[in-house]
Amino acid sequence: MNDLILAIGRNNIILRLSQDSGVKLSELAELLGLSVTPAASTVCADVLADTGNDSVCSDESPIFTTGPLAVFFNRKEQNFRLNFLYPLPELKLVHKIYIYQVMITFGVLSAMLRGIKLIPVHGALLDNGSEALLLCGESGVGKSTTARRWRESGGQCYADDLILIDYSGKEFFAHPLPTWSICKESLKGQFYPFNRKLPLKSVFGLSRGEVREYIAPIPEDDFLAQLYRSAFFHILAIGGCLPEKEQKRLGNTVWSGVENLAAKFPPCGLFAHLKGDLKSTLGGYL
Repeated sequence: MNDLILAIGRNNIILRLSQDSGVKLSELAELLGLSVTPAASTVCADVLADTGNDSVCSDESPIFTTGPLAVFFNRKEQNFRLNFLYPLPELKLVHKIYIYQVMITFGVLSAMLRGIKLIPVHGALLDNGSEALLLCGESGVGKSTTARRWRESGGQCYADDLILIDYSGKEFFAHPLPTWSICKESLKGQFYPFNRKLPLKSVFGLSRGEVREYIAPIPEDDFLAQLYRSAFFHILAIGGCLPEKEQKRLGNTVWSGVENLAAKFPPCGLFAHLKGDLKSTLGGYL
């Protein structure tokens, strides 16, 4: 067995594969810029992925089945086990990426249920090399387009899908996670350096400017709603399958994280326009 460890402050998210399923942790490790280490028997895995083992221990309960996976939740350890329903020796890339995404998402959920201060946000992370700006918005509003425009202006944007926000200390840091829509096409040249956490300088709700591009204050309720929807985007379907007690705890954890984020950053919006000069628009904010 091998572990892939995502360090969050003093805590870890641990992804573990117990048997060969055709999915290689080494591929995910390369994507995240991490290393795979032999599994430590004294460390509880956030996600344990098994092949061909449908036995359930006394602390586990099945929560749902999706595609080739059955998902079990361990209330005592507050973690998950993914059971591959059949051997998968020749997985296509799209299937591997799906399983990677599921493993990371469940690992984050497990950490949140244990009280680690994390927010998995659906957004785009614009980077100037030392600080980052987070854009949150509905699907189709233009996050990927804005990310492309930022790169074309000389900036960096590692992720425009899933970003992990860590607020275990006084500051907020962002970890870019794989942009799955791109990875499904090819892993070549893709790199999401998880250990390179970036301090958040600004957080904006993203909308479209009808005539021009600009940044402006937005109503606090609108800002909170955008943050809340973005924070639940990747975990809502999974969280809804948990036992009621854990559902409530997860909801309270997300809401607490969003409130902390909203208290740190004023309610502002980027009203993007294709004819705007994004680098000039964001001057002073990133």
